Amino acid sequence: MDYLHADAAPSQAPLNLKIEAVVTCVNYGDYLAWTLPANKQHFNRMVVVTRPDDKLTQQLCAYYHIDCYPTYDWHRNDDAFNKAKGINYGLSQLEKDGWVVHLDADIYLPPRTKTFLQRISLDQASLYGIDRMECKTFADWIKFLSAPPLQHEGEIFVHPRPFPLAVRIARLDRDGYVPIGFFQLWNPKGSGVVLLR
Repeated sequence: MDYLHADAAPSQAPLNLKIEAVVTCVNYGDYLAWTLPANKQHFNRMVVVTRPDDKLTQQLCAYYHIDCYPTYDWHRNDDAFNKAKGINYGLSQLEKDGWVVHLDADIYLPPRTKTFLQRISLDQASLYGIDRMECKTFADWIKFLSAPPLQHEGEIFVHPRPFPLAVRIARLDRDGYVPIGFFQLWNPKGSGVVLLR
């Protein structure tokens, strides 16, 4: 399971930032059972996209009152699995009149994620990503939830724990950091990107 490590500096950003989320989940309901109830608080609206035969994901969405959209778009045109097509199907269900996030089912966002997103000054023409921490075992996950160590302390200290930082993509021969597909945040109107290519 991946755990978001969120760092953000305060700014004069609006405190009522609208963020809609698309979560992709095909046969990851065992992870979604842990992440969905924690993550839904960060978004004005969240939708989950899965396959029609993934009954666990659909059941979890029904339990937590999250709109679930089963589709076979993942496999359209004989694709083995095309994540972008699933994300686009979810994006088509959103209003897209604010910010949009697409998020994998195994990403857990810390309790202050929405607060940090509200504080930072976001450029509507940019794509944003996050770092993630890697939780290797379910036992480590339960240990973390049972006694979570502080990530942010006294509004000044950031503790890089409790898990190791996962690999980041940074093209040093080009523009540097690349926001990869487990979490991407953008503004459809400001960027002109309404669907993925």
